[in-house]
Amino acid sequence: MLQITGPLLTIQRELTDHPNRHIGKPRYLQIGGYNKYFEVFVGKDPGDFSPTLERIDSLRKGDMVTIYFVENDLSSEASQDESINRLAQYIEQDGRVYFVHGSGMKYIGYFVLTISICLIISLLIFKKKGIVA
Repeated sequence: MLQITGPLLTIQRELTDHPNRHIGKPRYLQIGGYNKYFEVFVGKDPGDFSPTLERIDSLRKGDMVTIYFVENDLSSEASQDESINRLAQYIEQDGRVYFVHGSGMKYIGYFVLTISICLIISLLIFKKKGIVA
């Protein structure tokens, strides 16, 4: 995991350069010393993969923050020109945590595990009834 510490240059709800972005739920942060925006999802509606901790809106322009992140995958042609990093994992300022990435992948894992178990049970029932050899 990488990290960068610098002043918060901008924090905004939408980017005019990227009109196809969702308005309202993400925040776009630009940190001095890093040439991309960080897109941080802060959705709080039921069904959103909300972050574990989110206090992004209490940060102000000029605050010195540290962002821990993973760099976008540059192996695909679609992400090579990407000016947004969506992989911020953790944001802090002076030892205070302002953002911890959510656990959306955990829910996807639970879903896949549940479907797999249902499929195995169905196959065992079908085999016992002689439907499947």
